[in-house]
Amino acid sequence: MHGGGSRQFGYDRQDKVYVGPHPEEAPIVREIAERIVGGEGLKSIARDLNRREVRTPSSKRKPDGGEWTSQGVSQMIRSPRLAALRVYGGEEYQGAWEAVLSVATRNQVLAALSHPGPSTNVPRHLLTGIARCGLCGDALRMGWWKMPNGRTFPRYQCLKSPGTKGCGRLACTKVGLESEVKNRLLEALSSAQLRPLGDVESRLVEARRLLDEEVRAIKDLTDARYVDRIFGDAEFRPALVKLQDRRRDLLEEIVALDAQVPPDGPTLKPGDIDSLQAWWETASEGDRRQAVRDAVQAVVVSPARRRGGNVFDPSRVDVQWRWDFYLHLPEVPYPDPDPIGTLLISDLEEMNAETGIVLASDLPSA
Repeated sequence: MHGGGSRQFGYDRQDKVYVGPHPEEAPIVREIAERIVGGEGLKSIARDLNRREVRTPSSKRKPDGGEWTSQGVSQMIRSPRLAALRVYGGEEYQGAWEAVLSVATRNQVLAALSHPGPSTNVPRHLLTGIARCGLCGDALRMGWWKMPNGRTFPRYQCLKSPGTKGCGRLACTKVGLESEVKNRLLEALSSAQLRPLGDVESRLVEARRLLDEEVRAIKDLTDARYVDRIFGDAEFRPALVKLQDRRRDLLEEIVALDAQVPPDGPTLKPGDIDSLQAWWETASEGDRRQAVRDAVQAVVVSPARRRGGNVFDPSRVDVQWRWDFYLHLPEVPYPDPDPIGTLLISDLEEMNAETGIVLASDLPSA
């Protein structure tokens, strides 16, 4: 597959020739497809990609890539290239390169984007796009398991199928995994603090100030050329292009900063454990899932130590937190010259190594 212009996100390209799926981007494309089919909106996906510092493909204007927008996500995921399809005369034909998405998955994505009814606005499962296989790193997908007695139960499972890197060797119960993640989330938020949003806001104020300066500079330059006639076109045109490029870059930065953090902060704010539990019991599945996504980067599930049994093993679950909205308490400096106090802090950090969280109530008093 040959390709000029901007590179297709999800594929690796060398000398304008696509050489196969990109090792880092292809899994993200599959994750996006799954989240769209699950009902998540494009704005939410774009915002999450920007939080994770996933960049768009580089271009002449943006050699380091750029921020994602909902339109950018939609355009990227609709591309027939991702399903190894060529378009000629308005018809799609099978290409000879390796697909990132199966044709069936792409059709599901297109259907979800074409009919965004009420049923597609709420994700179907709490950990879709978040739960990952501890063996291969691929996203866990929902499925059903039929027991010998004929009963079935839902589970998250790693699927091995064309166009994915899934190993097909791991599964866990939906109820057990979601309950464990919920309990860890609520306990973490019962002792967390909201992160001040002043940094993003100050960057936004500075970008707007610089934009005003560029607008004034363009006006002054134009007056100097056409009113005062200080210089001619040979000097005016290159200077104008530079100012217009800076103005465009600032406008894009302002749009990205505006979309980076929701105006109301996280869906679920820190509080006491009873209040958090009460919120969870009455919240919609969409609000619950957004609360998890606000605080959790990924949930990595390891293989079971033994097969069978009726009790979910929480040691299989590694919750990888994100701290966009919340303060990561272990990073808060706690100076204490008292060697006893230092010993207590070290012990606490070791005891809480699994979650990466030191509860405020556990810190030694002065």
